[in-house]
Amino acid sequence: MRLTELVTAEVIKVPLKGTTKRIVIRELLELCCPLAGPNEIEPVFRSIMERERLMSSGIGHGIAMPHGFSTGVTEFAASLGVASKPIEFDAVDGRPVSIIFLVVSDDDHTGDKLKALARISRLLHNESFRVALATSRSADEAMQVIADEEAQHRI
Repeated sequence: MRLTELVTAEVIKVPLKGTTKRIVIRELLELCCPLAGPNEIEPVFRSIMERERLMSSGIGHGIAMPHGFSTGVTEFAASLGVASKPIEFDAVDGRPVSIIFLVVSDDDHTGDKLKALARISRLLHNESFRVALATSRSADEAMQVIADEEAQHRI
């Protein structure tokens, strides 16, 4: 699975408007599930926030990867946000985050969601990629950074 198959410029927000974990997660959830109504968004938002309460999705190096389940998506959906100012996310390294990938799937596509999270994590291990993504000034620029990284490494 390639990240360029999972995200498009339409589901990338640069910069994020939100300045807190809760607001940013809702912002990205609404972005990746634009056709879902409040009745579908609210349960998945609550499940993501409950997971965040138990263990933060802030994985360190300025990255967070919140994820959850939704009946409002078919298969899975993802969105990416880049914050203009780092956001406190209770990350494992204690540092705020600037890059937030949100992934949502229905119950039948848990494996795809896990593959997507692994793919995102693998790409974000590259510091130059993280820096390029965190300093993107638009959704199109962030999308190009992703495409370039995947083309360069063919992973």
